Amino acid sequence: MKKDFYVVAAGKGYTQGWENEQVPLINTIYIINGGTGTYTENGVTRPFKKGYAYFLPATCSHIRSQDEENPLDHTFVNFIYHPMFQFNRVYEIPIDLSQDLYTLFSSMELIVNSLSSKHHTGFYWIDNISENSPSLRLLEFCMKELLHTISKTYSCNSYSNKTVNTVITYIHEHYAEKITLEDLAEQVYLNKCYLIKLFKETMHCTPYQYLQSIRVNHALAMKAGGMSYSEIAEKTGFTTLSSLYRALKTNYREI
Repeated sequence: MKKDFYVVAAGKGYTQGWENEQVPLINTIYIINGGTGTYTENGVTRPFKKGYAYFLPATCSHIRSQDEENPLDHTFVNFIYHPMFQFNRVYEIPIDLSQDLYTLFSSMELIVNSLSSKHHTGFYWIDNISENSPSLRLLEFCMKELLHTISKTYSCNSYSNKTVNTVITYIHEHYAEKITLEDLAEQVYLNKCYLIKLFKETMHCTPYQYLQSIRVNHALAMKAGGMSYSEIAEKTGFTTLSSLYRALKTNYREI
């Protein structure tokens, strides 16, 4: 069975030239330690506040920016996960809102700090860490607990559409294999057109777009871990190296 949670990137400190575009299926948690920045959601711009954590779900459209003369000092984790809860907005969370949240956010910072190495002046990130690293597994466990605690704290509903959940689960378990729309439709006994409609209503993308984003994000994580492109293509369901290159360039301007 394939993993339902994957850390794509993590780090701490200051970073210049923040990318404003939201990356498909990437969720982010920030802990703000200083600096000046904002996020815009539904046309409303709000500041990032020192002493707060922010959960920016992939399912919520938002734009981030910062003052390049006073960039944000922050700890972050970017991740993909099997969406179990309906996170439908940006969550601004006082770190000390509850003892459970304080403990989990503190643990997240400690793990990221222990794993990070210098990338450039003032900025550190996790680079070339093995997928089987006990520390990485601990970070993934911490992040899962954070999501569950946030969902309980803010009364987020679980996804009630069992059909879409079945398709998502199948994609996460079989993304490294050849998957067609017919395969997905057969899993839930629906015709292809209705499945696309139902999936888009829930996930705001088509099943194929979701599958490709999952593959590309896993590919990026494997690339950061030092795996070769040929190995990545084999393990992420891309039939040729050229299709992997094309997907990376299309989605992330990589390579």
